[in-house]
Amino acid sequence: RFIAGWSFKEKNYVMLRLDRVKTIEIGKEFVGFCEILNGFNERRKHMWGVATGSKNTRLTSVEIVFSFDESMNYLADRIKREKRCGEVFETGINELTFRAEVYDAREMLPWVRTYIGNIVRIKTSNNELERMLLENLKAMQGFYEDKIGE
Repeated sequence: RFIAGWSFKEKNYVMLRLDRVKTIEIGKEFVGFCEILNGFNERRKHMWGVATGSKNTRLTSVEIVFSFDESMNYLADRIKREKRCGEVFETGINELTFRAEVYDAREMLPWVRTYIGNIVRIKTSNNELERMLLENLKAMQGFYEDKIGE
């Protein structure tokens, strides 16, 4: 679990792990709180996990096309329910497209992996993300090939 905060020193948003918080002190009233909160709410539109970005952070565009047969219609509901930002829309019969712009697309990898058999195409502005997914697929393929060979 994390808590969002504002670093006066860095003049940026920070995410703090609750289990790391040792003490809390009540300070003076902060007059700029509403402005900071509104800024954070704008950033949340592009947060998948805890990466809050900064003023200079470039967003990563991600587009994933999912396909599934009629017996797996529950996947459409699951994809819509589990996405943390972005949008999902139907692009064909038994086909959905997810689009988002996020601060750190690597945070999406565990979620993306759960749909690996239903992904038709992934397009992203971050080549590292695509490389990481391909490495994951090759590792999984090697694992299953070893198990089949036993």
